[in-house]
Amino acid sequence: MTVLADLMKKSGYHPDVVAGYSFGEYTALYTAGAYDFETGLQLIQKRAEIMSRLPQGSMVTLIGFEGDKLRDEVLKTEDVWFANDDPKYAVISGTSQGVASILSNVPVERVIPLEVSAAFHTPLVEPAAKEFQPVLETTAFEPLSIPIFCSTDFVFSLRVNQVKDNLIRQISRSVKWQMISQRLINQGINKAIQLGCGQGLLKPMKNIDPGLEISNVGSSADIDSIVIRDQLKKLANINPAVIRV
Repeated sequence: MTVLADLMKKSGYHPDVVAGYSFGEYTALYTAGAYDFETGLQLIQKRAEIMSRLPQGSMVTLIGFEGDKLRDEVLKTEDVWFANDDPKYAVISGTSQGVASILSNVPVERVIPLEVSAAFHTPLVEPAAKEFQPVLETTAFEPLSIPIFCSTDFVFSLRVNQVKDNLIRQISRSVKWQMISQRLINQGINKAIQLGCGQGLLKPMKNIDPGLEISNVGSSADIDSIVIRDQLKKLANINPAVIRV
């Protein structure tokens, strides 16, 4: 995704703000100029190495369920938590035994196991967050050129120390993307672009603001399409007759 971010900039697209979902915050920070590609890769590799030493855990996406029933079961089941806040596509994370207990007690239309080695975004991975903290603290960050939305503080920030603290805390905390989407919309943004396949992060924002212009960039071809689209819009504004012909 960092390559796509570079291609977007070369095509003349420079975001006013950036945000990311879990690992996506590293790409967002790269886009904001916090570090170069090599530094970002080193951070992600070290984070993955630390995570790989954690006890095994499970994460599953659930589609088609009774919300109240699922919430009640998660609350009373030991070592299981919601890893996100999406009311339609819930992600639960925890020990394999705990997740299995939820699935045996809550009717679900579709269960999608996630390929993970541990119970990410839960208190079970706090040891990894503590181990990763000195790595971040000793990694030099450049001043951010644009603000990033910190997923644990729910604020836009240009402060390097705050950004680093956020990267530590988000390891063991649920991803509140619905809340993040609302905050982004409240800031008055009118255009959002998702780097990577699909529009899973854009749909909640579009649901909040149907007038929001959204685009997905999963390849260089997608960037070309956006460039052409925007050029046609400019032509239409200058001379609408050109487009009608």
